[in-house]
Formats: sequence, structure tokens, C-alpha cells
Amino acid sequence: IYDSYAPALDRALPLLPRRGTFVEVGGGRGFMLRYGAERGFSELVEIEPSADAERRFVAPTERARFVRGTFERGILAPGSASLVCFFQMLDHLPDPMQFVRTVHDLLEPGGAAVCVTHDTSALTARVLGEASPIYDIEHTYLFNRRNLARLFEKAGFARAKTFRLANDYALRYWLDMAPLPPALKQRLQRAVGHGRVGKLRLRLYMGNMGIVAQKPGPTS
Repeated sequence: IYDSYAPALDRALPLLPRRGTFVEVGGGRGFMLRYGAERGFSELVEIEPSADAERRFVAPTERARFVRGTFERGILAPGSASLVCFFQMLDHLPDPMQFVRTVHDLLEPGGAAVCVTHDTSALTARVLGEASPIYDIEHTYLFNRRNLARLFEKAGFARAKTFRLANDYALRYWLDMAPLPPALKQRLQRAVGHGRVGKLRLRLYMGNMGIVAQKPGPTS
């Protein structure tokens, strides 16, 4: 997962006026904070409501901390973050616009938001139709590259650029996710197993997209 999402964060770095606070929202135990630590951000914050994730949190540096709670206005000081990222959670929210506006408020001028979510206009989604994992009862909203950009622009971001995103997973994980008949899937899973073949890494475009959106700076 880290190898899949790090390239999306790389797109935001050139936009930032500085590398102050790196915030991830809804990232579980916060393993993506490693990215902010390796790229020289001065502070790293994971915001996550899960008590189990808090127990399993391992700070990648002394500059990292875990904030347990729901992401809402006031959880951190407005204008205090240089970069805010959230992965595969936007389509689970009851009010995506409110969430993105809260991200906008949290960012400092010139700061950026990075989001990864499912793309209903992707080839895999169009071919598989409702058999695609995108169509899930837990996904309260569905997005494509056009309406995702509009969402961020309406929330106040001056620049919002979408892009396709590849996923880098082991072959056995791809089989677990594949919409195949159960009997066929079980035979393939047994054949692949947990050996060398099952651990083979494949980087594929399977229906995910990202967006990098920048908050207007003082000269915008």
C-alpha cells in the first residue's frame, strides 16, 4: 500500500511553500507517516478514531503523534498543516463536501491535499459493472475524475489535478480481490499459496485515481 500511494504524495511536494506539518486522516496505525518523516516534514500527525489503531501506532520519529478522534473543525489549529492526505475513505463519508472544506481550513496558504479513491470511469469499472469492488454497500458516494475535481474546487481549492493511480500488490492479494467464481478463485489461491509465486508483486491500473489540490497562497 505504501508503494502504491507514495507516488501520489510525490506529486504534491513541488507545490508546497514549506514542509511543516504532515497530516494523514483515517490511516489506521499511521504507517504512511513514514513518508513525511523521510521527506523532512517538521511534524507528523495521524488523525484516526480507532482505539485499536492507537494501540498499534508506532511513531516513525519523535516528531510524530497520534490524535484519536473524528476529523472535524477544531481537532487541529486552522491553517496549521502543509499537507493533508487521505486514502480510500472519501467514498465512505456521509458528507464529502464538509470533509474537504475542513481539509481546506486545516491547510496553510499554499498547502496541498492528496486524496486517493475509486474511479467509476476507469476501464475496469466499466467492464466489470456492478461486479467491480467499487460498487460496495459501504461506498456512500461514487466519484470519477471530473466530479472529484469539482468537489475540491467548490471547497475552495484553486488548483485540483486528477490522475490515474496504479496499485502495487502481491499476486495473492490480487486474487483475493478478483471478482471470480468462488470455486475457481479457491483453486487459484491454493495453486499460488503463500510461496514465491504468491508474493510476486504486480503493479496494475485497477480503477483507482488520485487528486492533488492546492489551497490558494498569499499571491494566488
